[in-house]
Amino acid sequence: DLIGKRSAEKIIFGNNDSFGFKADINLKTENDITNNKAVLIQKNATGYVYKSSSSVSNNNYSINVDNGNESYVIYGDNGDLNSDSKIDIRDAMSSLRHVSGREDLDCVREGFADVNFDGNVNIQDLIKEIHVVSGREDNF
Repeated sequence: DLIGKRSAEKIIFGNNDSFGFKADINLKTENDITNNKAVLIQKNATGYVYKSSSSVSNNNYSINVDNGNESYVIYGDNGDLNSDSKIDIRDAMSSLRHVSGREDLDCVREGFADVNFDGNVNIQDLIKEIHVVSGREDNF
């Protein structure tokens, strides 16, 4: 249900505990991914959480991992929170409601709302989303 219409891949690690360190993993997809973002979600004691995201270039990307729990990489377009393959006012309004504390985003939508890849969804992401939606900027 979290992934919706997006493409995803499951990543399996040899252990199910914290590594005790953070690691960058460089991956190459075998499929032609036309999307520009990969979002990593990982399972913890309460469910899945957003861990990191990366831009996809020539089917290559790098993600940050700090535990070996069950993981999924979900592909989509940066800023497309509702997975309708376009970045529009509906995406910006979801981001606004989240940043203002009126709506919680699930871990996948949180990953696509983090348009500046800093691991947080905040006012900087919202401003960037509004600039793209309004045409002030062409892309993220």
